[in-house]
Amino acid sequence: MNSINKTARIAGFLYFMYIVTSVIANMFGRFVFVDAPVTVNHITAHESLFRIGLVISLFSYVLFLLAAWALYVLLEPVDNNMALLFLLLNLGGFAILVLSHLNLFSSLLLLSGADYLKVFQPDQLQVQAILFVNSYKNGSTIAQIPYGIWLFPLGYLVFKSNFLPKILGILLIADGFGLLIYVCQRFIWPSYEIISYPCLVVSFIAEISLSLWLLIKGVEDENKITTVSKKEGDKKMIQLKEIWRKVFVLAIVGGLGFWVANFAISLTPIAAEYRAALSISYFPMLLESLLGGLIIGFCVSYFLLRFFDKIPTKNPILKSVILSFIVLIIVTILIGGPSSFLATSDVLRYFLIGTIFNVLRILALGIGIGYLYRRLYKGFDPSANASKSAQAE
Repeated sequence: MNSINKTARIAGFLYFMYIVTSVIANMFGRFVFVDAPVTVNHITAHESLFRIGLVISLFSYVLFLLAAWALYVLLEPVDNNMALLFLLLNLGGFAILVLSHLNLFSSLLLLSGADYLKVFQPDQLQVQAILFVNSYKNGSTIAQIPYGIWLFPLGYLVFKSNFLPKILGILLIADGFGLLIYVCQRFIWPSYEIISYPCLVVSFIAEISLSLWLLIKGVEDENKITTVSKKEGDKKMIQLKEIWRKVFVLAIVGGLGFWVANFAISLTPIAAEYRAALSISYFPMLLESLLGGLIIGFCVSYFLLRFFDKIPTKNPILKSVILSFIVLIIVTILIGGPSSFLATSDVLRYFLIGTIFNVLRILALGIGIGYLYRRLYKGFDPSANASKSAQAE
């Protein structure tokens, strides 16, 4: 593996692990996408889980900073000044977020029940804890200013490089605008959260796409690229475009299937009970399910196209369902199990309920992807299609 490709895969791995650990931190800590009183109640009921989430959150931002450093090494040959700029902006966001976490620690201390706090009434401690949690949220929003601006030079360098898809650069720049809109919404129009939902979707698509591309595909040595024949280069480019176009289409359909199934489940009484037990807000839950469905859909679609012949059975729907249930097992271990402990009682019951919900949602995603593959891409052979296109030219 050449050095530039190794750097790209390290950057992708660190970026992807940052995203994963951020999700896990919120599952334990309950301090993102929930109101401050919910976080305070969670600290009171599950202090140890909150502490775990807080520590994971801090280390997740360390991973993000390391990912920015790896991206700097990767993109510095394109433009050193722009690469240094996005690294410094990321460092600024990192500093603000780490300092903002002190507010969460302050909330934890206020609710610890220490003897020196007995001079305050319990209601007073609750109010002060809520104040500190809200201060954390405001600091986290302020951190999105450098985190939003850093995406402009990063997107520019990705766009200008000849070893990464230009669409990734465009998505990152759009993500930068989206984060700045999110900041304005939080501080100017706090009651209109719906404004920020499309921005969060764009942010998720842009950053997960960059991390997975670097992690799975990587890049090729620029010197090697220049020595490859034009015909071979055109063939590989056609092949990649064909595969990723299909991955995108399948992922969108699978993600929508996942979201529709989740929406239908959310209307049932048992789902309302489950949300109440785990203090899950309804509309953020719908947004998170859409983002989660797109992530799972992307992974299932990619591996379905990449390893189609190696997956047991000949039916594309069954192949897709098999891949989907592998993801279900991973999600259950990483998220489903820990989240069930957030329930105040009947942990096993809510774990089983959450698992059943995941089975139904994953099944809808797998069937949707497999059915669309069978209807549109049956007999798809990317290498053969690329050869034909290259010969036609």
